[in-house]
Amino acid sequence: MSQSFGILEYAITGNNAQVLQAEANYEAAAAANITVLASADDSGAGNGINTPNALFPASSPLVTAVGGTQGYPFGNLATYIGTCSAGPGPGYPTGCTPTGYGSEAVWNEAWIGAASGGAPSLIFPAPSYQNNPSFTVCGSLNPSCMRTTPDISYNAAVDGGVLVYWSACLQCISPTFSGWFVVGGTSAGSPQWAAIFAIANQVRASKGEGPLGFVNPTLYGLAESSSCSSDFHDITTGNNILIGTTAGFSAATGYDFASGWGTPNVANLVAGLS
Repeated sequence: MSQSFGILEYAITGNNAQVLQAEANYEAAAAANITVLASADDSGAGNGINTPNALFPASSPLVTAVGGTQGYPFGNLATYIGTCSAGPGPGYPTGCTPTGYGSEAVWNEAWIGAASGGAPSLIFPAPSYQNNPSFTVCGSLNPSCMRTTPDISYNAAVDGGVLVYWSACLQCISPTFSGWFVVGGTSAGSPQWAAIFAIANQVRASKGEGPLGFVNPTLYGLAESSSCSSDFHDITTGNNILIGTTAGFSAATGYDFASGWGTPNVANLVAGLS
């Protein structure tokens, strides 16, 4: 179940009936072995203000929160870092076409005023998979020991984004707006991670195994194991401080509040999940 929407936690005041209903839905999904994901937001750690706060439903302990990354160096394909073969390719150095993994940083595109969400929750305490003897998100950056987002990340950059055809309805918007667009944001990462879990479930089914279901304990178990470096690309560059604000966190080795455990090395991760 992929969700590309949410509400800023600082905006949840008084009437929390919808949050409680959503949590009941996620509990039912976990009981039915359904994996639930949500985008971590596109307005930095503070969601546009100077106080870090997460986005709900990504902040739910029963949901896998997906943050954003972008190619690194920022927006400069000409300095692509990775394996090269004979070229040339558009936007790349003459004679160099990328054939392997390059490198990534936390998604923070100031030119469009967007950055990956990711921060301690104002509502939910850290669940067991984020607070155990071998790993904890509690500490100086999270003194109240709250649930933190994101759990993992995926490319969210508009520079190198997803090509989408918008077939606008006549009642909604001028038909002149229909056509091909390049889009980005953490809303692109949530469905693509859902696809990865679907592939893993297909492999599991071929072995007579059931679906992954509530996947966060499994993800964290893999990330905390010796297979972490082969299953995930650790993001160690950049931050999620939205331009014009001061709230945010920097990427670091291992888990961090800007990128979680990082992005997937899909072939290895699917093998680990299955």
